[in-house]
Amino acid sequence: MQKNKFYNLYNTLVSNPKSLYTYTLWITIFSILYFFNYLPYSLLYTTSIVIIIVSLWQIFIGNKNIYYKITIFLYELILFILNYYKHFYYDKKKLFELNDILFNILLFIMYNIFLLFNKTNFINIYLKPPYF
Repeated sequence: MQKNKFYNLYNTLVSNPKSLYTYTLWITIFSILYFFNYLPYSLLYTTSIVIIIVSLWQIFIGNKNIYYKITIFLYELILFILNYYKHFYYDKKKLFELNDILFNILLFIMYNIFLLFNKTNFINIYLKPPYF
């Protein structure tokens, strides 16, 4: 039974190409790279914006059950805390780092270009029903 749950999770996240369309997957990958020092740029700014948007989204728009909403919120909160900790306590960066801000903007632009090449856009993924 447990193996089946992990297999379903794998199929949902990894083998499904639509999972690449979610910005959270991109943030997760780059946050892990940053946390393990493979990437010098913090995603603190992106994760702080995402935590606000996800909170509002899950409260007002999301049509899933309460456990799903809490899980998504906690997942985004953990990403934010990891970036916050690494940004301020480990790397000892200031609140506003121009290189990090530019990297966050460029990452979002690259994400949107990726969506454009796949004949979709940010609006179709996040604001058109059914919300995934």
